[in-house]
Amino acid sequence: MAKKNEPVGWRYVGNGAFVPGVPARDLTPAEMQEHAEIISAQSSLIGVPLYEAIYADQAEQPVVAEEKQ
Repeated sequence: MAKKNEPVGWRYVGNGAFVPGVPARDLTPAEMQEHAEIISAQSSLIGVPLYEAIYADQAEQPVVAEEKQ
């Protein structure tokens, strides 16, 4: 479990931009740690953020359909 104020994941926000060898999708904290250096360098180079941190209170919750009565 992530410590307080540590991301629980990283959301892909690159809108089609990508770094070869790095998945253009949401990443786990372990995947971000593995690719952080190249992601940071490429994001700076192209001037576009590719990922944003997801914190526990921002994590998407599954949608539950309302029951019909």
